[in-house]
Amino acid sequence: MILVDHDLSKLIAEKGVIQQDTYDPDRITNIGYDLRTKAFYGDAGEHTSKVLLPGESVMVSAEEIICLPDDMVAIVHDRNSRIRQGLSITAPIYQPGHKTRVFFRLTNISGNEIQLSSEERYAMIIFEKLSGAADKPYSGTFKDEIGDYTGLSGYKKAYERQIRQLDKKADDVKEIEKSIYANVLAILAVFVAIFSLISTNVKLLEDESTLRSFVGYNLITVGGISFLLTLLRTTILNDLSKKKPVRGFVIWIPTILVFIAAFLVLLFLK
Repeated sequence: MILVDHDLSKLIAEKGVIQQDTYDPDRITNIGYDLRTKAFYGDAGEHTSKVLLPGESVMVSAEEIICLPDDMVAIVHDRNSRIRQGLSITAPIYQPGHKTRVFFRLTNISGNEIQLSSEERYAMIIFEKLSGAADKPYSGTFKDEIGDYTGLSGYKKAYERQIRQLDKKADDVKEIEKSIYANVLAILAVFVAIFSLISTNVKLLEDESTLRSFVGYNLITVGGISFLLTLLRTTILNDLSKKKPVRGFVIWIPTILVFIAAFLVLLFLK
């Protein structure tokens, strides 16, 4: 049975379901209580405001501290206006006997950035009466989480391996993306090389060019292709290679020699 406004007000006054020093009677609604925002928690620590990017999540702590009797649960829900804005809430069911500050995760499922502020309300909590008192009230890791957000707390060691595995998979996907990108560039470079040589030679043959211009312009084209491939080799392909990367001046020697040869042919060959 979900408690309505007058029953909830009475229960708070008599049993302190919401701790009195964190309770605001103006937040009582017909079937619940609008939670006030205390802070947002992310990788950068605690903040009172945050810009939530599309697809991004943040943990939120409420001002309210709940103290549930053994025959009651509390459930955090989205507010209608926030659903329409593009925010989604994920929260645990607070179990019988649980004393804690209320925490929930807020996710931006819209395509827009959303400015969050501790002055705004994002969630409501409802209290539901059970058929009887639970034989085993809550005594888990997150009991008495009154102060700051503790993250995974006692579950940290148990979940560390899974988190590392997910991180590794994300890195593998990034490496695959780089590899595809590099392969596409290499293929494009080969096509550029082939068509550049063909078009250069076709033009030279049409113009009945001399041996000097024929050899010289072909060398210039080859030098340009060599420059492109060397640039590709020293940037993206070096990052992907598991071998020791090639660095420095040495890798540019073939390109330089080709351009020198082209210069000598155009200068001395008649």
